[in-house]
Amino acid sequence: MKIKNILLSLAFFNCVYAAPYDWHTASGNSYNIYETFEWAPQSKENKKPGTLFLISYQTHVTDKNDAGKFLAECNDILTHYYYFYLPEIRKKMSFNEKKNHHVVIRAFFKKPEEGKQYQSVNFTQSINGIEKIAKENKNIDAHRLEGLKFLSSGMVGDAAGAFEKIETKNAHDYVVLGETFHRAKKFPDAIKYYELALKSWQSRDLASVKKDQQVKDIKAQLKRAQQNKPL
Repeated sequence: MKIKNILLSLAFFNCVYAAPYDWHTASGNSYNIYETFEWAPQSKENKKPGTLFLISYQTHVTDKNDAGKFLAECNDILTHYYYFYLPEIRKKMSFNEKKNHHVVIRAFFKKPEEGKQYQSVNFTQSINGIEKIAKENKNIDAHRLEGLKFLSSGMVGDAAGAFEKIETKNAHDYVVLGETFHRAKKFPDAIKYYELALKSWQSRDLASVKKDQQVKDIKAQLKRAQQNKPL
């Protein structure tokens, strides 16, 4: 994606956000998402108004001038939005109709706290642009994407089969596999993947609070599997 196709700006916002949750993308990355919501700005003309969908998250990029890394993250997040959040009815719209619908991504450098002002980098892209990004994204692992789709549909067993096919697994992949086999009461398999997840998380360079909580959660699930106790 070229920079000219994106509205990129630096801005300051007073923040009121709930606790973050994670988006795990098909490329294998994870992002702390602070806010997602959609609204329909009032049209100044007698045309059918479009929509704006806002995604606020904490970026992994440390240099605000590194446009290349920001665009890579933007592509990753927009691809995830396309596959898991964009309504099917909008995917079926005409090219001209899609031009009226946009996604705004707000990337924060630090975890936002209520009432404080934080610098962010903002990106805006239309559904047409997002569709092109998603379909041309070469960083996607097809098996992980398939597994995430199964998980979003509640097809846990099928998700496990897809995740097992991923050649280079990450911590989240191992957790999914561990929980899947745990629910199926296949305790030896669950233990194997929990131990791999634990090893992977402990080796990651993450903020200590988040890392400690993830390790704590995995250890608790590993202990239950070792005791042959269901989730």
